[in-house]
Order: sequence, then structure tokens, then C-alpha cells
Amino acid sequence: MARGLSSYIDKLIGNVMQNKMRELMPIDIDFLSTYPDLFSLAVIMVLAGKFPNLTVLKKEFPLSSSLSEGR
Repeated sequence: MARGLSSYIDKLIGNVMQNKMRELMPIDIDFLSTYPDLFSLAVIMVLAGKFPNLTVLKKEFPLSSSLSEGR
């Protein structure tokens, strides 16, 4: 999913990420991609919750009485 999202966004912006990563960090191994996809890595890390500063603590958003009653 992350790789597809990265590819889609890269196509929308004219393959800027792909071209820059191929220029900076090319990979010449047959069974691997031709460049590291750091955007995909970032998406995976965010979805996996590996960035603790991006998680929302329950005490930061306490439920008001109207929300807890389902109104």
C-alpha cells in the first residue's frame, strides 16, 4: 500500500522523488528497486506508530460530557 501511494504521488508531481533518489542513491541489484523509497518508509512508520510524537494521547483530547453521551 505504501509503495503504491508513493508511486501515485510521485507520478502526480512529475517523478521528482524517483529521479532525485536515483541520482542520489542508485541501487544496481537485480532483485531490488532501482532506488530507495524513503516516502514509503515514512508512510509505513507513521501507520505503524513508530513516531511517538505523532500519536495523540488520551489526556490531550478529553471527551466532554456531550460527546461521551453520544450527542
